Amino acid sequence: MKNNERCSLSEVAWVFVFCFCIGCSLHRCLCPEKFSRVKYVQARSIAGDLHVEIPTDLEQFFTAANSGDWVIASNIYERLISSSVMSGSTGIINSVTTKNPVWHTVQEVYGFYLETLRWAPSLLAQFCHDVYSSLPRKSVYFSSYEKDRYILLAFDKLEGKKQLSILSQSLLIDNTYLDYLRSVSDGCLLLPNTNDMVSVIMQSVKTRNGFQFQDGHVSLRNQETVIMVNGALSRMIFDRNKDAHDFFVESPMFDWMYPFLVPHGLIMKLERQPLKELPEDVVDKDIEFWDKYIEHLEKDVEWHKCLIARNVIAKKRSSYGEVYFYRGMKNKSEKAFRQALMISPVSPDANFGLARLYMKNGQSNACVKLLKQYEDRGGSKKQINDFLNKINNFIYIVKRAKELESELAGGKGAIDSILELADTYKKLGKLDKFEFVINQILDNSETHSETYLRIARMCENSDLMDIVIRAYKAYLNKVPTNKLAWMNLVAAYYLAMKDDQIADTLKQAIKINGTEMIDLLKQDGRFVQFLGKDAER
Repeated sequence: MKNNERCSLSEVAWVFVFCFCIGCSLHRCLCPEKFSRVKYVQARSIAGDLHVEIPTDLEQFFTAANSGDWVIASNIYERLISSSVMSGSTGIINSVTTKNPVWHTVQEVYGFYLETLRWAPSLLAQFCHDVYSSLPRKSVYFSSYEKDRYILLAFDKLEGKKQLSILSQSLLIDNTYLDYLRSVSDGCLLLPNTNDMVSVIMQSVKTRNGFQFQDGHVSLRNQETVIMVNGALSRMIFDRNKDAHDFFVESPMFDWMYPFLVPHGLIMKLERQPLKELPEDVVDKDIEFWDKYIEHLEKDVEWHKCLIARNVIAKKRSSYGEVYFYRGMKNKSEKAFRQALMISPVSPDANFGLARLYMKNGQSNACVKLLKQYEDRGGSKKQINDFLNKINNFIYIVKRAKELESELAGGKGAIDSILELADTYKKLGKLDKFEFVINQILDNSETHSETYLRIARMCENSDLMDIVIRAYKAYLNKVPTNKLAWMNLVAAYYLAMKDDQIADTLKQAIKINGTEMIDLLKQDGRFVQFLGKDAER
C-alpha cells in the first residue's frame, strides 16, 4: 500500500472516531432534566425582567422536571392544558397561567422531554449536530415545526455556544410570546411592540370582519387572518434585523419568504435581498447533497425504526419541493418530493406535496395513483378523501367555468348564469375576472334590484366590502324604504373601516324611514356612537 493510501485510510479512521466521540457527547448532553434546570433559571430571570410572578403550578412543574420526576411534571402540564381554552383560530392556549410569559419556558421543557422519548437517541443527537453545525453564531432561525424548535433550543442551551434566536413562526401573534422573546433576546433583536402589532393587524386585515376588539385585546376570527398577521410580523422582524443577523428557516410558512430562500443543507437560508432566480447549479448541488444524505441515513439501523425522525427530515425536504415549484422548476420540485418520499413513504408532507404538484401540472391520474399508494401504506383515509374531494370540486369548478364562458360567449345570457360564472371565478381565486363581471352588472342601470342583493350576499363573508357597498347603494337607489338594506350598508361601511361615511348614511336612512330606522339601529351597539342627536329623539 502506498503512503498516500495509508494516509487516506488513517484520515477516514480519525474522522470516524471524531464523529463517534461527538455523537456520544451530544447524546449525553441532550438531557431533559438538565434543560429544565437551565430553563428554570431563565424563567426566574424573565419573571424579574417583566415584573411578573411565576405561578405556583409552574413552580411545581419545574420542581418535578428538575429532579427527573416526569410523571408528576406530565400530570401538571396536562392539567394546565386541559383547564385552558385553545383559540381555534390562533392556536394560542389561554388561561391565567398560560398568559404568563414564563409559560413558554414550560412548553419548551415539556416539548423537548417528549421528543427525547420519540426519537432514537443517536438520531436525535445526529439531527441536532447536522442542523446546528450549519448555523452561524447569533443567527435567527424561524421554526414552523414546534418539535424542531424544542430540540434546537435545548441543544443550544445545553451544548451550543452560538446564542441562536429560535423563533416560532406561528406564535408571533401572541403578545405573551413576544414579551418572552424580548426578555430572552437581551435586546439583540428588534422585535414588534404593541403599536407595531396593532399597525400590522390593521394593514393585514382589510375589513373588521377579520378581527374583533374585546377588553382591550384584539381577537382574530379565522386561521387565514392569523397567518396573514404572523407573516407580516415575521417580515417585520426580518427587515429590522437582517443587516445584523443571518436568517434561516426550517420550513417557510409565508409567501413573502419564497423569493429570499436558498438551499442550506437540511434547512434554508433567507438572503438579505430577494433573488430573481435560483441558479441551476445551486439546485443540482442541493439534490446531490440530499442523495448522499439519504444514502448515509439508509445505512443506519435506528433510522429505519424511528418514524418521527424520518417524518421530520421528510418535512424539511418537502419544503424544498414547494420552493422549487415556486421558482418554476417543476422537475427539480418533483425530484425533491420524491427524495422526501424515499426518506419517509408515509410522510403527509411528501405525499400531499407531490400530489398538489401533480394537480398543478394537470396530472390528475398520477395524483390519484400516488394517494392510493399512500393509503395502502397506512396514510389517513380521511385526509386523502378530503384532499381528493377538494381536487374533484376544483376540477368541477374549472369545467363549469369553461361551460359558462362558452354559453355566454355571445355577450348575452341569463343573469343566473352570469352570477354563477362570477362565483366560479371567485372560487378559483381569479378576482380580476370576478370583479370585471360584477362591475358590468353593477354599472348596468337596468339590473334588477334583487340582483344587487344577490351580489352583496355573495361578497359579505369576504374582504370584498367595496363591492358589497356598491351593491347595497345600487339597490337602495331603487328601493330606498328597505330598512334592513340600509342597516347592511352601514354595517358594510363599518366593516370596511370607512367610518367617515357612516354618519351621513345614517342621516339619509333616518330621513327616509323615520324613527323605525333609529329603533332598528339602536339594536346594534356598533352604530349608536354614530347616531348623535338623532338617537335622543
